[in-house]
Amino acid sequence: MSITHISLWWLKEPDNSEHHSQIQKALESLRDVPGVRDLTYGPVLSGIPKPAGTYPRFEQAVSALPIEYDATYDYGISITFDSTEGVDAYQPHPVHVAAVDVIGQFTRRIYTLYFDDSAVHAGAAVR
Repeated sequence: MSITHISLWWLKEPDNSEHHSQIQKALESLRDVPGVRDLTYGPVLSGIPKPAGTYPRFEQAVSALPIEYDATYDYGISITFDSTEGVDAYQPHPVHVAAVDVIGQFTRRIYTLYFDDSAVHAGAAVR
C-alpha cells in the first residue's frame, strides 16, 4: 500500500520571508525520516483556478457537481509513504515532531488528509 499525506497551512504572517525560510528548512528535514518515499512542498499558486468562463466545456461538464476550490491557504506539502507502518513511524519521529514545532509557530490553521494511492503507483489507470 502506498499512502499520500497532504497538509495545507494558513500562515499567521504569509509575507514573512524569514518564516518561509524556517518552514522550508523544517520541511527539508522530513526527507530524513524513515518511511518517507517522496516529499514536495511549496506556496499556493495565485491565479489558479482560472476565473469562471475560462474553460466553458469543463465548467459545463462539472456544473452539477459540488466542487469547491480553495486557494486561501499559504503553503502545502505532499508526502508519499510506502506503507501504513511508514506513517505510524513518521508521526512520533523526533524530526517530524521538531518540524511540527517550527511550523506550528507560524500557522493559524492546518488542514491534513491521507489517501491510498496504491493504484497509481502500481501503474493502474484511475477512471
